[in-house]
Parts: sequence; C-alpha cells; structure tokens
Amino acid sequence: MFMLRASLPPLNALRAFEATARHLSLRTAAEELHVTSPAISHQVKALEDYLGFPLFERLRRGVRLTERGAAYFHRVSRAFEAVSNATKDIRQAGVPRSLQLAVPPHLLSGWMIARLPKFLEISPISDLRVVDTVRRVDFDSEGIDAQIMWGTGTWSGVDLDFLVDDKLCVVCSPKFMEEFGPIKSLQDLAECPLIHTDRRPVSWERVLGSARVERSPRARNLVVLRPLPAVQAALRGLGAAIVSRVCVADLLTSGGLVVPFDHQFQGLPRLAYFLARAPNSTAQTRIEYLRDWLRTELSRTLDRQVNRNHVATSRSRTL
Repeated sequence: MFMLRASLPPLNALRAFEATARHLSLRTAAEELHVTSPAISHQVKALEDYLGFPLFERLRRGVRLTERGAAYFHRVSRAFEAVSNATKDIRQAGVPRSLQLAVPPHLLSGWMIARLPKFLEISPISDLRVVDTVRRVDFDSEGIDAQIMWGTGTWSGVDLDFLVDDKLCVVCSPKFMEEFGPIKSLQDLAECPLIHTDRRPVSWERVLGSARVERSPRARNLVVLRPLPAVQAALRGLGAAIVSRVCVADLLTSGGLVVPFDHQFQGLPRLAYFLARAPNSTAQTRIEYLRDWLRTELSRTLDRQVNRNHVATSRSRTL
C-alpha cells in the first residue's frame, strides 16, 4: 500500500499557485480553475503559510513572483507537466491508434497529401493506411474504417457525415490563356479545346447547353475517365476543364492553373464530400477526429480561394 509523502503540500493550493504563477494574475487563474479570485488568494496564502515564505509580491495590478517563488514555480510546473504526460500516456495505452481510409484519387493527390504531415503530427492516429479509390468499399470485408465519398449523399447502409459542399470551377493553364485568351465567358470557349471527364455528372455538354452556347464542330475535345487525369491534362495546356475547386486549390495558389472566369453552375444537383463509415464502427473516436479535421481544413481551403478570387476580381476592375 502506497502512502502520500508527509511533505506533499495541499494539492488545491498547489494548483492555485501554479495557475497564478503562470498567468501572474489572480483573476485569470480563478477563471481557469472556475473559482473566485478570493478563493485563489486564500489557497496561495495557505501554501505560503505551509512553506514558511512568500511566493508573490502583491502589486497594484497583478502579482510578481519572489525569487524563491520563481524557483519553486520552475520545479512545480515541470512536475505538473510530468503528471499531465503520464495521464495522457496511460489513457492512450492499449487504445488502437491506426486508421484505414479510402479517398478519391483526385482529392488525395490534389489536396490531402500536402496536408497529411500536419494532421499526423497533431492527431492521435499514428498509423494511417490510405486507399485511393472512387468505388464504394465494403467496410466489413476490406477492413476499411472510413471512406471519403463524393456525390449527393444518398447512399444507404452507412453512417454519413457531411464534410463540405463541392464548389466547381472552370480551369486552364496560363499557357492555354495565352494561346486562346481572352476567355471571359462560356461563349469564349465555344471554339477552344475542352477536357471532358467521362464519369462526372457535370459535363461540358450540360453546362454549355444550359447557357445555350453552341459548340463549334471544329473544336478539339479530350475525354478522360476521371477527374485526376483531367487536372493533369489542364496543367499541360490541353484544354479547359470543369473540376472541384478544393482539389486544385494548391495549383491555383501556385499559378499552375487559373480560373479564367467565375461561372455560377446553375440547375445542378447538390454535390458534396461526405465521410462514410460502417454503423457502430469500433473506430468511432478516431473517425470523429478525422471528420472534424477534414471539415475545418476543407472549409478553410475554400474560404481562402473565395477570398483570393474576390481580391483578384477587385483588382481587375480597377485596372
């Protein structure tokens, strides 16, 4: 049986001292510990009586550590940090820290890979296995914990968390703009090379048709199966493509791709990214952490692009 050492000071008084010394403020320490300022002052005084020397000099505004108080705080704060780390380690001991995730290739390559180092640095997930696929996976037979899915969110048999609405945009390379520009509307693309993505519900035919723009029979067309090759083809200057804005955000920032005009896609089904998982998943906590991170980073990415477009539009109008 273990007994506390007789020299161990009152723990509540020690907490009050540590918080006050860290903030050099009785009021802020009281707010952190959810007590009143007089209660903090009483606890600090009790610790000073226990130790037999003053820990603080009381000032008109706030407090200041005495020399012995500063030396004591240095050692106490290290002890508090050790207790915090020990508590975190023991709580996580034996808890699975792996996650298997399926991601669409265009989202993985165009957006997620660049942000994974930061995620792994701050997350409780130490082992992440990523499968790049657009097909719907079978969670039970394939051992996948979660899948990022793109579409209307009408899938059955899974638990779905909304991540972010997909914002589509028209993109091309600067080289393409030099060769075929200026391009300020869909009408300007009538005779330009276009990149078509075969397995996308948003097609050039649908977009041009809704705007009543007739395509020139002489114009070149390149058809690819999925969004990732469409982005790569646009980078090479092979045509203009309709892509997910979040997946080309970094290319737009670097200047590898440009948005020649900001088209509002009307009359289309609401398309979004979702995080799917099996009902009653055993990886629920890890999936929720990933979901919250994805929501934050995806929204931040789109907000930055909207702000960049707003600034660029404002500048072009003043030139």
